[in-house]
Amino acid sequence: MEQIRASGDTPDLPDLLLAEHLCEAMFKLGPTRSLGFGAEPTGWSEIAPFAQATGRVRNSWEAETLFEMCRSFHEENQAGKSPFRISPMEREG
Repeated sequence: MEQIRASGDTPDLPDLLLAEHLCEAMFKLGPTRSLGFGAEPTGWSEIAPFAQATGRVRNSWEAETLFEMCRSFHEENQAGKSPFRISPMEREG
C-alpha cells in the first residue's frame, strides 16, 4: 500500500459504502505497529485513544470492525511476502 501511494497511484480498493470512514481511520491510525524485529496489528491500546481523540470511530461496532480490519491487513501483509500469494482483490469467491 505504501509503495502504491509513494508512486502516486491510487490503491484499488473495494467499494465500502457506509464504512468508508473506517478505511480512512485505519490508514490514519496505521494498521500495524513495528516491534523493532517485526510487526503486529494495531490493537485496542491504540484504537481506543485514537477513537476518543479523533471521533472517527463513533461506536463499539465500528471499533470492533477497525480492530478486525487491522488484524486482517496485518495477516494479508505478512502472507503477501510470499511470491506465490494471490492478492485478495484477485481471488475468486
